[in-house]
Amino acid sequence: MTAWFLAALLACGSSTPEPASDAPAASAPAEAAPPAAAKKKRKGKRKAKGKQTTEETASDAITQDNWKSHPEIKKIRERVNQINELENHGELWHAMGYSFAKGCGDKGITKVEMVTAFLDDSSGGQTEASRFVTVESQGDIGRETTAYYAESGSPLFAASVYTHASAESVMVSRVYYKEGKVLFTPDVEQTSENSGPKDDAVLASLVQPAVADAQSAFFALRNECMALE
Repeated sequence: MTAWFLAALLACGSSTPEPASDAPAASAPAEAAPPAAAKKKRKGKRKAKGKQTTEETASDAITQDNWKSHPEIKKIRERVNQINELENHGELWHAMGYSFAKGCGDKGITKVEMVTAFLDDSSGGQTEASRFVTVESQGDIGRETTAYYAESGSPLFAASVYTHASAESVMVSRVYYKEGKVLFTPDVEQTSENSGPKDDAVLASLVQPAVADAQSAFFALRNECMALE
């Protein structure tokens, strides 16, 4: 499911779940035109086809209606895309992955992966960002969780794709971070024609608070699962 998941993850406003439809949300209804003297003082507005529409700014609150087009969310997407784009650049992408045929006992974990991506920084050097993937499977239910960590070591973005094979349903959860704290959690999105049981896990609870914690958890889980093979 990893290849599909990452392809979907790239749909979040560029070309990386944010699966399926992460095109910008429709603009808010046009407002009545302000008096001519006030027009120059209004910020965050632009004219389109003769009508005045609202354009979100970084200072605007992020809501379930505007999050797909909000500047703060788009900035995170861009960074996630920059990380994913390094996957085919050998020396800039170091991946360590393990698969478990027996599902790690009753945990149902079939794969874990840790990636270090080397990004250029403003001084001409390189800095490290990270990506962690955990794939779970229990009967006809599966979940693939991907968490990204910024160069600072704090969480950047996480997404979880929850599938229910017999119900032919796919549910996607997302959480965005700013300076290590949850910035926004969109509603769970159904990306399949059929709906089924929703994932009852709280995505943020699956994300480690810092990359060092994520690395420790990765190796601990790897060792535990390998011992059960």
